[in-house]
Amino acid sequence: MKLFTYFILISLTLITLITSCEQDPPPNDTTIIIGYLLEYGPEEVPLKEKAIYLQECDGNHDSFGCWTVDTFYTNTDGYFYHEFQHKLGSYQIVPASISGYYDIEDYVINVGKSNQMTLIADPYAWLKIHVKNTNPVNDSDRINFVGGWAGGSSDIYYGTNVDFVDIKRVRGNRQHYIKWWVTKNNNMQVFEDNLTYGAHDTIEYEILY
Repeated sequence: MKLFTYFILISLTLITLITSCEQDPPPNDTTIIIGYLLEYGPEEVPLKEKAIYLQECDGNHDSFGCWTVDTFYTNTDGYFYHEFQHKLGSYQIVPASISGYYDIEDYVINVGKSNQMTLIADPYAWLKIHVKNTNPVNDSDRINFVGGWAGGSSDIYYGTNVDFVDIKRVRGNRQHYIKWWVTKNNNMQVFEDNLTYGAHDTIEYEILY
């Protein structure tokens, strides 16, 4: 009787172990990347047939810890889908540089999951600005101006013969300010304007002082 009871207990233990093993899902080593690459703006124009790099990252690697392991592309709707078998370590995607657009920041991937995203690229636009001292007083005449372009510090010019054209690059499909200060005879005046730029537009603007 004891032998029979012992046999029953062993059998139940084995059945429990087998059932438990069958219920445990296999480790998920597939990662999915899905989304759209669009131009910033009210129309969200799709950026078609653009390359996106999949990079694997490791602190021991030479190229800042990351290197490209695969490349995939957007379709005509700006849509992309990619899946891969991940290894140990981390991954990121890096959209390739697109002519006429600012670079997009890297996007860190959650491995073993479905990563859904919308990547937005800012288009270039330009300000073509003509600055001229049309009412000169003396060599102490001064103008300085700033605007919604990169750089931070203002442009400063002195003298009676100021007359130049400069081109500034800004982010398109946005409104950017321009502000300037004119000093003559120790009197300063301040002016400001706001300009709306479409994607890839060039706005011509004059400051005559």
